[in-house]
Amino acid sequence: MLISAVLGFSFLKIDYSTKTYILRDISTVVMKQNAQQYFDAFFSEKDLVEKIYEVNSSNGTENLIPTSAVINAIKSTKGTEAKQIQNALRQIDFYNADVHHYLEHMAQALAIDF
Repeated sequence: MLISAVLGFSFLKIDYSTKTYILRDISTVVMKQNAQQYFDAFFSEKDLVEKIYEVNSSNGTENLIPTSAVINAIKSTKGTEAKQIQNALRQIDFYNADVHHYLEHMAQALAIDF
């Protein structure tokens, strides 16, 4: 029998068959959430207005990149890159900062040379 519970800021998991229990900080559990699920939840909760970011490529070519393109690129990330973006979005959310400022920064990586 396996019982799990969230107690305040800790997560308790008890396995009676092996007589073991694990008590972990809840942030450790939350971070194991699938990146795709986190990005879907984060961006649907924010309900961002579509903006066009004006960014320059490495050779100076101006690119116009919409919010939706940046969000789709973020959702396609995997592994360490996805975790880094998740951490940045969590900090932005915690401090109630402007998400568009970060998305404009991320749009810079999508800029292409012509």
